[in-house]
Amino acid sequence: MLMVDDRIMLIATRPILTSNAEGPEAGTIVFGRYFDEGEMGRLSAMTKHAQIELVQQGETKLVHNSLLAIDQHNLEGRGPVNDLFGNPMAYYKVRFSRDIHAQGAQGVKYITTIMVLVSTIFFAMVWLLLGRLVLSPIKKITSSVNEIAKSKDFATKIDVVGNDEFGSLSRDINAMLDSLSKSKDEAYIEAEKSKSFFDVVPGIIVIIDTNGIVTSINKKGAMALGRTADEVVGKNWFETFVPEEDRKQTSDVFARLIDGDVADDGKYHENTITTKSGTEILIGWHNSLLKDQDDHIIATVSHGEDVTELKQKAEEERKQKEQLERLNKLMVGRELKMVELKKELALLKKREKI
Repeated sequence: MLMVDDRIMLIATRPILTSNAEGPEAGTIVFGRYFDEGEMGRLSAMTKHAQIELVQQGETKLVHNSLLAIDQHNLEGRGPVNDLFGNPMAYYKVRFSRDIHAQGAQGVKYITTIMVLVSTIFFAMVWLLLGRLVLSPIKKITSSVNEIAKSKDFATKIDVVGNDEFGSLSRDINAMLDSLSKSKDEAYIEAEKSKSFFDVVPGIIVIIDTNGIVTSINKKGAMALGRTADEVVGKNWFETFVPEEDRKQTSDVFARLIDGDVADDGKYHENTITTKSGTEILIGWHNSLLKDQDDHIIATVSHGEDVTELKQKAEEERKQKEQLERLNKLMVGRELKMVELKKELALLKKREKI
């Protein structure tokens, strides 16, 4: 190849010989053909490539063969072309389709489709088996437990089907329900006993939580306030049932009790309470603390007795005692004076005799 008039030309040379290809040489014959579009089309037909092109070298010389991926469907091969003297003069470009890649992509597509179908069928079968063998029993057990929880009827039992893990779980739940039912009955009996004892104890019994709210009161306590138990429970004891003038002192005593700052001998306290009619009565309280399992104080339990009459009686007795003491002093004084008068009379009589 040679570059002739900025065009690439194919050059073929042969020595001029006799018909028998014998010498001596008479010269050299030269044939030339421009490498034009027609020649490129002929080469494309011969090589069965869609496109062959010969491009002049630019400033950057292509010296090695290369293969480039033009897009997803086509490749392009490039390589240098030297002239008659061995100097790089052009490079060829050959574009051809990526048939193997296309076949591989199609194969991957088919395999992916098959795997998706197989996976879908597999998971559908697993889901059906899971629903029948696992989810359905779990749903039945859960539904039964929820119904029992709503009704709080621990005597109800779960249907046991089969001897598998779910059957074993159902039997364990039924055993637990039996224990809960028994515990509930025992707790109810104990609660009734406590309630009966709570109501028959003489005097007022009131339970107040750490916020000063009444959580329980016996019948006699409610009667003393002239109210029903429902009218007392849930109210703030100090703001509702303690007169304003005694409220601060009583609240301070309660706060010390809750803080655990009051010794055992200081847990007796007296204060007045107001009944529904507005009458004030004096109550003597014996206080104790209610604690949880972690030994934290959660409420006070107070037993109160109406000491209004006792206080009045004690006051009357005190006044009577004072009066008796005054009378006693008067009587003793009179006796002393009588003794002195008798002594003076005796002295006078002696003097008269003398």
